Amino acid sequence: MFLPSNCVSCGREPSVLCESCRLGLNESVRPISRAGLDGFCLIEYGDLGSALLHAFKSGGFFALGQSLAARLAVLQPKPTVDLLVAAPSSAEATRARGFVPAGVIAATLGRAWGLPVFESCLVREVADQAGLSADQRRRNLAGAMAVGQPLSGKTVWLVDDITTTGSTLAELAAVCRAAGASVAGFSTLAQTSLRHNPSPHLAVEGLNSP
Repeated sequence: MFLPSNCVSCGREPSVLCESCRLGLNESVRPISRAGLDGFCLIEYGDLGSALLHAFKSGGFFALGQSLAARLAVLQPKPTVDLLVAAPSSAEATRARGFVPAGVIAATLGRAWGLPVFESCLVREVADQAGLSADQRRRNLAGAMAVGQPLSGKTVWLVDDITTTGSTLAELAAVCRAAGASVAGFSTLAQTSLRHNPSPHLAVEGLNSP
């Protein structure tokens, strides 16, 4: 874990994210809907959002993800649930990064809100989601996730790092319900859409992207 010597966006100021770039981020929690669920995100996926997510997920700037998640915890209303469930990463991506991005975000939210965190897992390998259509994403993830414990009677809140079509959230919600839980909603750092061309550095909802 280390901090960059200069701003991950402009590269000029000696800060993980300089004040000028932070002001340009338009950092404010906003309600969004995906996969029949209501939730919240902190930032829009764009040039700056892409740079930040890439720095966190693939650039080694672990603390940046924690910082963004801490802002989300302050700005978003605390959900009335029993626990948080983090979206999984593939084994390949986890080995490359050394952590699960959604797990880092969920752990930060859990500490701020006083809620326990449970990480889901993949039970089979999946293709990289980048470049796939909404229908292809759904089929790619169908039956790929699991939760390792019963959740009967629990109300859960899902956590992911970035959402596009909501295919990851839909599959995660399905396995939580199959385990006996009710799903209240979700939190994500960023949202994008299929109309937006993802950065080549970051596969959107890409469970295999390093």
